[in-house]
Amino acid sequence: MLENIHLSGHAGNIDLIDYPHITFLCSRIVPSSHISSILGWAQGFFDNSHCIVCGCQTSIEFQVVKALLINRVPVIIVFSTSIPEMIDEDWRIAVDEGRLLLLSQNENENPTNEAYLERNTLMIELAEQIVVGYCTRGGNIARQVQGRKNVTFLTSYSEYDNSDHTLWSRSHRMSDGGTVFINLHSLNRQSTYLEVSKSFFSTESHKTEYTSIYIPQDDIESINNLLSDALFYQREHKSRLEYSKYCQSHTPKAAEELMPWEDDVRVKIVQMYHEGISKEKIAMNLNVSRDLIDSILGLEA
Repeated sequence: MLENIHLSGHAGNIDLIDYPHITFLCSRIVPSSHISSILGWAQGFFDNSHCIVCGCQTSIEFQVVKALLINRVPVIIVFSTSIPEMIDEDWRIAVDEGRLLLLSQNENENPTNEAYLERNTLMIELAEQIVVGYCTRGGNIARQVQGRKNVTFLTSYSEYDNSDHTLWSRSHRMSDGGTVFINLHSLNRQSTYLEVSKSFFSTESHKTEYTSIYIPQDDIESINNLLSDALFYQREHKSRLEYSKYCQSHTPKAAEELMPWEDDVRVKIVQMYHEGISKEKIAMNLNVSRDLIDSILGLEA
């Protein structure tokens, strides 16, 4: 079946391609009122004679895959990006037991709308049956399954309702193998809040757990400012460490190439030296190299 399908990579049990397939599709934006119906389907599915084809780049897809693997249902996960180098522990176990196949059509790290459409096309081509968790009227999924006879809708095929629903959703695979999901929700189209979730492997339960925090609308901007401050500090701290190493490994002329934010260091060194403090103590107090001190004082002479 893979002969006419372009793939950039795969990992796991390739024999799952020969199973009868049920493809699960779902919009990235899902009203919270529909989530229980979608997860109820996944949690109640125990037919291991069929293989579920699913993505895993939104929080709802992640939860569906998790439920299916708990039920030991064979799963094919199709990525619109490259296959992650590190995977969750329950995924690794499923791969080892031949219950999981990972497929990728695209080596890019950042998913695009075109990549999502290509991923859905592959999933539809593999399907004997298609199950749609939720889609909006006129949306990408609705257009892709239009006219097909083998489609089942788990929830109402509609416009957005006025309840709590997701305005924006992104996911990011972390270096530790977990996944972070960031969703911006609207509550009754009046106020918004941010949901930040992360999957992680619990050493206590030996299972993949899922934790979330919720940030109300009034606090989103202040949280953003805190993150900006943290990133700025990280960049500045890294620059200072790198520059300190540079000074320690180069000639005294390094002082002529001081970065702009090091002007205060130059002034402080000269001031302390004029106050009679030894070069050794200056170097220790300011955590700078002796070569840098000699170079700056030499320029002042």
